[in-house]
Amino acid sequence: MFVCSLADVHETIIKEDKKFLDTFILFINAIHKQGMLHQLANSKDENIWWVKDGAAESLRGLLAGGVGE
Repeated sequence: MFVCSLADVHETIIKEDKKFLDTFILFINAIHKQGMLHQLANSKDENIWWVKDGAAESLRGLLAGGVGE
């Protein structure tokens, strides 16, 4: 019977797949950020500033209680 701990599994992954994991982290972070934005956007209590140009004036309008672009 072979028994290994979670720490052993993580150590093996890091040794064997470090380069892959290093490149994959950026992708995982992007997906995580998208998920957080979607979660906030689905909340009735939140206003999301979601504009293509990112103009500061459109953010001021949102903060003042106006309708966004």
